[in-house]
Amino acid sequence: MRPFDIQSGFIDSDVQSGSYPSEAFTAFPIEADTQRTRPEDLFEQPGYRFWFVFRDGVPVLAMEQSAGRVWTTHGAMSENLTALYQASGRNMAMVAARLLAEAEPA
Repeated sequence: MRPFDIQSGFIDSDVQSGSYPSEAFTAFPIEADTQRTRPEDLFEQPGYRFWFVFRDGVPVLAMEQSAGRVWTTHGAMSENLTALYQASGRNMAMVAARLLAEAEPA
C-alpha cells in the first residue's frame, strides 16, 4: 500500500499563518450543516471534528468523528467510522488503510 498522511481538519500549529480550517474541506462534498459549529466543538471550531487522509499530498478521504461519517471526493461512504475505529483497536492509521482499500480498489 502506498503511504498516506492523516491531518486534522483544523490547523492550529502554523506559526506564520496562525490557526485556520484545513483547505482540504473544499475537496469533499460535505454538507454545510455538518460543517457548522456545534456546542460541543473544541474552541468553537468544527474543524477539530474532522480528519483528512492525504495521499501524495492530495486529500482522498474525509472523516467526521462525532457522527462517524466518511467521504471520498466523490461522495459519502457507507462505512461506520466509529465501528471501524473500535474494531481496529482505536488505531486511526489502520482505519484509514481499510477505508483507502475500499475507496481505491486495486
